[in-house]
Amino acid sequence: MGYIYDILKKQQKEIQIVQKPEKNFSGRMAPLLRYPVKQEFFSDQWMIRDILILKENLDAIRIKQGKKIFAFSSARQGEGVTSVVANIAFFWAKSLSVVSGDLKIVKGRRILVIDANLEKPGLHTYFQIDDGLGLSDFLSGRVNLNLAVRKISGNNFFLMPAGELNNKIQLVFSTSKFSNLIKKLEDFFDVILIDTPPILNSPITIQIAKILKNYIIVIDAQNTHVSVVKRAMELLKFYNATTLGVVLNKRRFYVPENIYKKL
Repeated sequence: MGYIYDILKKQQKEIQIVQKPEKNFSGRMAPLLRYPVKQEFFSDQWMIRDILILKENLDAIRIKQGKKIFAFSSARQGEGVTSVVANIAFFWAKSLSVVSGDLKIVKGRRILVIDANLEKPGLHTYFQIDDGLGLSDFLSGRVNLNLAVRKISGNNFFLMPAGELNNKIQLVFSTSKFSNLIKKLEDFFDVILIDTPPILNSPITIQIAKILKNYIIVIDAQNTHVSVVKRAMELLKFYNATTLGVVLNKRRFYVPENIYKKL
């Protein structure tokens, strides 16, 4: 897998953040799961470096502009969105200070990852949990929020899997239930990363783009033409969503790699 290179554009206007009292995410959560050691997580130091740079850029936007929800998507299927989201979440969560004690009195930053790619979910495989109850089950009214969210590690890291695919889920996304869910989760978590369907290949994307306004586009650097990416970005703009930047995924090096490392 090639390196990931982010070109998140700098935001010029800074927004002063007013600290709010912490709210409790009450209710029984799933049992604690440890960080898995999986081949899918980057091990090369240069890949990790690029992921951490992207994480720091997103964290800077979170601090300076108060944006805490970041949607990740691609123009079409198979460009590596799930891999990018999983690795950012994994290393971001590892960088958070460990918090002990009951979740109701947690004081510290918490990160949530949501798998909204209901047609082709994959985040659960990275963290070695089943894709049982999750987002679709909550939106359909089958379970409450505490059963749809899984604790991954400590009291900092949580995952909402895609859940069971429902033929009517597109209609659920078009209602206020999804927007209300995002607003509620925003009160409990400091960072929310969302894996969303391809922009040009899924009708769900249009419904999601009306709610999630901050996008990072993942591009297969070898196989995706710039015109396809522009078309996807124009669609997001049409629904008043902002493209914060892009991630060039699956890059190949046509000169010796050590030369790139010195650049």
